[in-house]
Amino acid sequence: MNILLRADGSTTLGMGHLYRCLAMVQMLDSKYDITFVCREITGDFEYILTKNNYKLIQIKKENDFLDLCDEKRIVVIDGHHFPSELYQKVREKGSQIVCIDDLHDKNYHSDVIINQAPGITSTDYSTDPFNYFALGPNFALLREPFLKAANNKRKITSIKSCFICFGGGDQLDLTLRTLKIAIQFPAFKTINVVTGSAYKHSESLQVFVGNESRIKLSHAIDEYQMAEIMSASDVAIVPCSTILLEVFAAGCIPISGYFVENQKYFYQNFLSQNAFIDAGNFSEIAIENALNIALNSDINITEIIDGKSKSRINKCFQLLENIASIELTRAKPEDSEITYKWASDPEVRKWSFNTNPILLEEHNNWFSRKINDQNFVYFIAKLDNEPIGSIRFDMNENTATIRSRFLERV
Repeated sequence: MNILLRADGSTTLGMGHLYRCLAMVQMLDSKYDITFVCREITGDFEYILTKNNYKLIQIKKENDFLDLCDEKRIVVIDGHHFPSELYQKVREKGSQIVCIDDLHDKNYHSDVIINQAPGITSTDYSTDPFNYFALGPNFALLREPFLKAANNKRKITSIKSCFICFGGGDQLDLTLRTLKIAIQFPAFKTINVVTGSAYKHSESLQVFVGNESRIKLSHAIDEYQMAEIMSASDVAIVPCSTILLEVFAAGCIPISGYFVENQKYFYQNFLSQNAFIDAGNFSEIAIENALNIALNSDINITEIIDGKSKSRINKCFQLLENIASIELTRAKPEDSEITYKWASDPEVRKWSFNTNPILLEEHNNWFSRKINDQNFVYFIAKLDNEPIGSIRFDMNENTATIRSRFLERV
């Protein structure tokens, strides 16, 4: 099956949307034919796609993207700048849609929504019916070395090193602001500074660093180098974006804050769990205060990443594949036996209007009446020609009550 990923990255937009899409497709283990579709992209990220054998189509207008969408493709959309209308137009093309979201601020015409922030529920969203919600850090979109790092439980006994990174773009140059404060703390024997492919302040950063031996600069490095540097750092200063999840996985003492709108819910909800030391909006005083807390307090690191999100993300896409393969057939008399099995399941009885056990004869009589009732439509859902559930429509004049039951594999 083919996957189209619609995301952009630049100094202005940042690179987070592209990098978490990259993390997601790497989680899928080459099961799909992958194509990135971008209006804005950096040369360094183009190189990463080429190195990983992913296709790239660069577009000038959204209609170029829509022309690529059809019922044979899963479309992944990642970017808070995309309007609800774009999702609707992709839906009209027949594509299944996965939305990677931060803000739950519009009507999402989608099949799966992935939001890595804690504390978000399905009730926060306006979506099409039957949307699957993959919510919270259990669905963290992390590249392989960070998933592995999450399984290596670190214990930090003394603080000697610091990690600073503000993502791929860092238009405000918070990197340099933070470094100027961190260098004032002699406890840091090493300060690891990483800048991304869209960073435009390298010259001023190099001038400041000069010959300072404690500072180690890295630019546009791959995920393996990034994970290695993080895992060798005791304190990490990063924004409330995907890189914070990487820091959680690497086991650093995290200092974080937010400065753009789409980081707001990460910031608020993780802060409510005491998951990081608060640096607010990364003002100079907030950074200094956070570093003092990190160096002079006993910090208990909350475990956020369990390293198992890869299997959960794969299940989301397997679900879409299965849904596309499900066939509906009208119920027949011989389906009475399997529907009785489903109706008798303890979990079904628990949530039924009538929780009492059902007698086989009673069910057979009911089933026979229903499949011959003109105001009742009864479908059996099959996957690989095996029955997996049922969908019923009880019609009354201009309305219909829908009941569904899926107990077998989906």
